[in-house]
Amino acid sequence: AQIVRDARDHGVVVRPIDVNHSAWDCTLEDDDLCVASPRHDAGLALRLGLRQITGFRESWAGLIAAARPIRSLEDLARAGLPTAALKLLADADACASLGLGRRHAGWEVLRTPP
Repeated sequence: AQIVRDARDHGVVVRPIDVNHSAWDCTLEDDDLCVASPRHDAGLALRLGLRQITGFRESWAGLIAAARPIRSLEDLARAGLPTAALKLLADADACASLGLGRRHAGWEVLRTPP
């Protein structure tokens, strides 16, 4: 969190972890909303990787990548992610592209069949 805060303080656009966009490692993405300035690299944003979620496994990240595009938590369960992985994703607020906030995603995990 401290490194992310420092990056933002230095003009780096930092995007959150997301099941439809994050790789295992952090990556650079095009950012059409960026405006070139001395404090910001033109057109780039840092996407946080799934490895930033404590307890998340690299093999689960591979299952997510293979299942994209993901439209629901059920898609992730069908891809082979265990309930523990779904809970970690919900707790990390990584389901925004599914239209789910942290709390709602947590409830959806409870409803998702194993």
